[in-house]
Amino acid sequence: MSLAYDVLPAMFARPSHQQLSSALRQSQQNYEALVNSIEGIVWEADAQTLCFTFVSQQAERLLGYPVKRWIAEPTFWADHLHPADRDWAIQFCQAATRERRSHEFEYRMLAADGRVVWLRDIVRVVAEPDQPLKLRGVMVDVTERRQREWERDLLLKLSTAMRGARTRADMAPIILEHLHTEFNVHSAALALNQPAQDELTIELGLGTWAAWTGQSISARAPRLAHLSLPLTAQGQTLGALWLERSVPLTSAEANVLTALTDLVANALQRVTLHEQTELRLKRLAALYSIEMAITANLDLHSVLNLFLNEVLIHLGVDAADVLLFNPPEQTLEYVIGRGFQQAARFQALPAAVTLARQAVQELRLITLTASSATAEGIPTGDAARFHAEPFAAYYAAPLIAKGQINGVLEIFHRTPLRPDPDWLDFLQTLAGQAAIAIHNAALLYEQHRANADLAQAYNATIAGWSRALDLRDRETEGHAERVTDLTMRLARAIGLPEAELVHIYRGALLHDIGKIGISDNILLKPGPLTAEEWTLMRRHPVYAYELLAPIAYLRPALDIPYCHHERWDGTGYPRQLRGETIPLAARLFTLADVWDALRSDRPYRAGWPIERVRDHIRLGAGSHFDPALVEVFLQLMSDEK
Repeated sequence: MSLAYDVLPAMFARPSHQQLSSALRQSQQNYEALVNSIEGIVWEADAQTLCFTFVSQQAERLLGYPVKRWIAEPTFWADHLHPADRDWAIQFCQAATRERRSHEFEYRMLAADGRVVWLRDIVRVVAEPDQPLKLRGVMVDVTERRQREWERDLLLKLSTAMRGARTRADMAPIILEHLHTEFNVHSAALALNQPAQDELTIELGLGTWAAWTGQSISARAPRLAHLSLPLTAQGQTLGALWLERSVPLTSAEANVLTALTDLVANALQRVTLHEQTELRLKRLAALYSIEMAITANLDLHSVLNLFLNEVLIHLGVDAADVLLFNPPEQTLEYVIGRGFQQAARFQALPAAVTLARQAVQELRLITLTASSATAEGIPTGDAARFHAEPFAAYYAAPLIAKGQINGVLEIFHRTPLRPDPDWLDFLQTLAGQAAIAIHNAALLYEQHRANADLAQAYNATIAGWSRALDLRDRETEGHAERVTDLTMRLARAIGLPEAELVHIYRGALLHDIGKIGISDNILLKPGPLTAEEWTLMRRHPVYAYELLAPIAYLRPALDIPYCHHERWDGTGYPRQLRGETIPLAARLFTLADVWDALRSDRPYRAGWPIERVRDHIRLGAGSHFDPALVEVFLQLMSDEK
């Protein structure tokens, strides 16, 4: 018992000041160790000034800044917010503090090494008696999740925005704006290769090198980081993206940029194909207008006046004229010209040697540029004319029809021209039409034969478009030619007149031209399409109508491109036509199209046996196909094996 009484005073004795201090230090150390072991940044700040009074060591590990800077610098947090988040984050925090409302929000901060770190900040407002209002919170790193969301949203936003672009000029500001806002770049540029030209549309230095080597390069300037990325699609380099900003790209940003450049390159290829197709359609319409003028037996001056209008518009040149060849005198005579500031100078043609005479003598296109004129000299006969106006490019195309030289088409431009092969081909085609017009003035019979040649050229052009579409989708290569041949056989079998067959032929070749408006990620998708993608895919007959309807001579051929997906029972698209409201040409073509599609191998299935295809066609009579045509078609295909 005495022992117990000896122990009691020690148990109830008050601890010394030294013991209390030691215990307090130990408690503080344990608290700091606990706080610093938390994955997020634990912090405390003055609610009015947003100045930090405590920050855990995790802040330095996560963002790279010493803890003492967080506390010593009054505006440290605001100064290191991402520029895009700074204003709203501060305002949001201040508003919540005024309302004494605890809150959570996500924002970006710039780490010491330039990384962008997404933080989820869980903030509590702390009010203690006789103490200033405080904020306490935990910042949690959510960069990985936000990065995935950002990547997905950026590519989706860019893809959606570019879907509405009809030309490369429309696409450029969309791309550059997304680069500026999403990657925090100081400047950005898009350089595009001109078709068949050894240069970019914009001189970029680093960008130029990257575009032609097909390699990505980056360099670090004293204050700015530069990056140049080639835009490559299907082995073809289309141009380059050039970026400049204050810090290098992170690996995550680099991965997104790689996906973005692939997306941009494929979209550029689609838009370029669309532009080229529209350009060719416009040129074809110009040829047709000239042909109609020739066929209408307008006087030669009226035809050539219309002709020169089309030359200036569709070749994009400043001036042009036509010279007629006088065989008995062996001279060239000025007939008509457009675009000259001193027209009188160009009407006076000397008998001396000229470039136009050289074109007649050598029966070939003659060209002259400002550089070649300086190096080789201008022929004496052209000196006065060329000195009258500062032309930098000249082309002389002999006008030859039926083996006879009829004159020369001269083209002039005041700045250098860098024509691609299509431009030169179109110039030669225009020259051929001018020659036809001149020849028609003398021989009506020769004009009719020339028109037949032009019609053949149109059909060859249409066939070329069809082959280009086949090359875009190699899974269906040769499909257009086969279904065209089969449709023509069926049309002849039911006795359609030859005058209608030419329109069926053109329509069959162009049946899928509307697919140039469908993006590659849908058209070439290896797996099944989504409902949204099917909606876009089913727009291709409408796109075909919009492309071909403005061309008068192709309107009779529109039935197949516009209606070949309609069904006899009205369940087709795009207009749900039923029965004989579906044009006959489309009903004929649908049988040939389905037959060839089922007989052909596809990556996702082998071609069907012929008997299975016959059964499918027979079962589709009255639902998919015109029942009256099914029997004729199956009889026609009875010998197929």
